[in-house]
Amino acid sequence: MSVCRMSFCCTAIGVPTAPDWAAKPITVPYANFGNPQSLNLYSYVVNNPLTLLDNDGHDINYAPGLQNAQLVKDTVQAILADPHTSANLSGYVGSNNPDLTIKSGDLSGLDSSTHNPDGTPGASITKGGTDPNLTTTTTSSTDSNGVTTTTGQEISGSTTITIDNRTSSGDTPGVLVHESVHAGEARENPVKYSKDAAAEQKTNPNCHDCKPQEVRANAAQKAYTNEIKKAIKLIEKDRKKENQ
Repeated sequence: MSVCRMSFCCTAIGVPTAPDWAAKPITVPYANFGNPQSLNLYSYVVNNPLTLLDNDGHDINYAPGLQNAQLVKDTVQAILADPHTSANLSGYVGSNNPDLTIKSGDLSGLDSSTHNPDGTPGASITKGGTDPNLTTTTTSSTDSNGVTTTTGQEISGSTTITIDNRTSSGDTPGVLVHESVHAGEARENPVKYSKDAAAEQKTNPNCHDCKPQEVRANAAQKAYTNEIKKAIKLIEKDRKKENQ
């Protein structure tokens, strides 16, 4: 006997009968190697369905009113499945990891004046933004000889990616690739990310794209957006087949 709950089919005792999905075959889709339970493709919300809820099998949150919501979800799926970009968001997947919320919003207040290469006035349009609100807690122990050893580090809190309301559907995948780099760097080391952002603001206050964090995000956007878009088309094609 099997029971289907949401998109998951389970045995009578609630054990899923089908593995989690990925945009294309990879070793362990959506795994968080810091949490062994996430390696089990037949578990639901890292095997804790009584207290956790995850509607599509991957616990990144999508805010109400999100523009191009299906495209955003497909892009996130593609980013997580791509070996070049998956590390940027995989740290937000799993019950023991910080939350990531993606929403739409008005970022026009962050637009800035700039100059074109020929010296004429121009403008920088903000299409996305990442706001990490993460904290790091380090635990340590001291032995009988007075030697203190760090025993663990926990990152908690949440990160929000905002896609500007003016961002077209064609630009959305690239914006998400870009912002996912910021989200990933913030998740990896919140303290360093904040210090670097503050230092860069003092060093290059009038040149947004000159900042090292932006250089890295722009490089990833340029390198991987096309392959993410190709993966999105495959996801869309598979969904159409399923709905026929």
